[in-house]
Amino acid sequence: MKQLRKVAPVLEVKSADGADQIGRMLDNIDLIARATGTTDKARSVRDGWEAKVAEGKKALADAGLDGARFAFADGYVTSNQVSLRPYTSGSLIGSVNEAIGLKNAWTVKGDASYGLGTTDVEGLTALPKDTRFAYIGSDDDKNSTPFTGALAKNSVWTSLPFVKAGDVHRLPDGIWMFGGPASMEAYIDAVVDALTK
Repeated sequence: MKQLRKVAPVLEVKSADGADQIGRMLDNIDLIARATGTTDKARSVRDGWEAKVAEGKKALADAGLDGARFAFADGYVTSNQVSLRPYTSGSLIGSVNEAIGLKNAWTVKGDASYGLGTTDVEGLTALPKDTRFAYIGSDDDKNSTPFTGALAKNSVWTSLPFVKAGDVHRLPDGIWMFGGPASMEAYIDAVVDALTK
């Protein structure tokens, strides 16, 4: 950092804050806007974000899903072992879910910065029976989509109430789960679409 400061001004942006992910995301937008002279654009981005949250919250409430239990995770297969990463209330995804009226079903503890937990397929049995479950996978990397791959014939996975009820939703690939307002707006659209079909 010291070397870079000798060449040009340097702006340090904190990437995450498990205590207030949405606030961190919006503060970062404002910080970059002030540094680049684009505060009008930042206000527009903030307004669009707030409108999308309100739209998503209303759509879920209209569908009778206000307060519905929801769990988002991603997963990986390494050496034939499935590892799952719950996005707890302290994650950006978890915070967005709560902002649109969903209740985070995860009880595992996430890390302080990103709110990400760790579990395995057996850990999913701790989720309440009325949980709706979602994930983002990748058809290009079968090891990052265990829900339709390694777990498809797993007796623990197939016995889960939300799996039996068809409440497992694959959201569109390409939504960056650690992104800014545009990513989170795409995520809101995907969640609302998946849950209200």
